[in-house]
Amino acid sequence: MPVDANNNVTSGNGILLPDQSVQTDPVTTRFQEYYKGRAYHERAVNSASMWDNRTKYGFFGFSLMEHIEELGDRPVLMITGDKAHSKYFTDEAYAKAGKNKQLIVVPGADHVDLYDNLNLIPMDAMADFFHKSLDNQ
Repeated sequence: MPVDANNNVTSGNGILLPDQSVQTDPVTTRFQEYYKGRAYHERAVNSASMWDNRTKYGFFGFSLMEHIEELGDRPVLMITGDKAHSKYFTDEAYAKAGKNKQLIVVPGADHVDLYDNLNLIPMDAMADFFHKSLDNQ
């Protein structure tokens, strides 16, 4: 959701601004660069600024972590960047997950980097995890 300088939610016609020259907070700027730049598509929800502070997200009605223990001892791989604004959520989920888990923290990566930056996405570590986990199933 867009916020002002005091972190108050602001109203508007979308989370991303149509004019990329407008200065925003660093997180919104990175999403702006991604969804309005290299990943732009005119019909994509994020590219077209269709999400706004009035959108009703279905998952806001419950805690996403409430039933994480139901994963049991299934293999869980979590990947985050050490500069990701969302790293706190990955850390919390990892702490609550079962024992069969692996956490990869990518140095120098933010949230958006891990969408498509092949120089930062840990492909080899992911392949190793899935080979090990799936070969035992």
